[in-house]
Amino acid sequence: STQAPKCAGTTRFNSSSSSTFNSAPDTPWKDVYGSGAISGAAHTESVTLPVDDDSGVCTITGQAFGIATSMAPSQAVLSGSGICGLAFPGLAHFTHPTIFDGMSSTCGLPQVFMWYLTKEPDASGSSLTLGGVDTRQSGVTDASGFTMVDLVQWPTSTGTQYLWWSTKLAGVAVGSSGC
Repeated sequence: STQAPKCAGTTRFNSSSSSTFNSAPDTPWKDVYGSGAISGAAHTESVTLPVDDDSGVCTITGQAFGIATSMAPSQAVLSGSGICGLAFPGLAHFTHPTIFDGMSSTCGLPQVFMWYLTKEPDASGSSLTLGGVDTRQSGVTDASGFTMVDLVQWPTSTGTQYLWWSTKLAGVAVGSSGC
């Protein structure tokens, strides 16, 4: 097990301080990313997310999530306080329903997300917006300034389904030339 050194001083999830945490220690999980493997056990918890409507919050009860107990050394150097899977159900190992399904069915939020990444590594200000787009972060004055694209469904043994966040490319341009 590798301890993430950049997490020192970061607020960590404390399951004993939660009245809605449900432990499932016999439910192991493992994911392998390009940077290495991460593993732990699956649990459930009530997850509350801020939303921009009259209620101010969306609470999903019984949301499955994993507590990592081991990670590749290449992941241990990342500065972060957790991991949130954004997989479609076809790729999700144990999170059924996924957090997107929970946001949609519980709170009526659209299954849309937006990443805003700062230009410099380790700079503060990057954010993830779930259930919509944040025009304040992106510099776009309204949502019509974004281009929405259709995602590709992938063939599976049972037909086709969404697996990855992928879209068809019509071409690639570098500088003034393209193909």
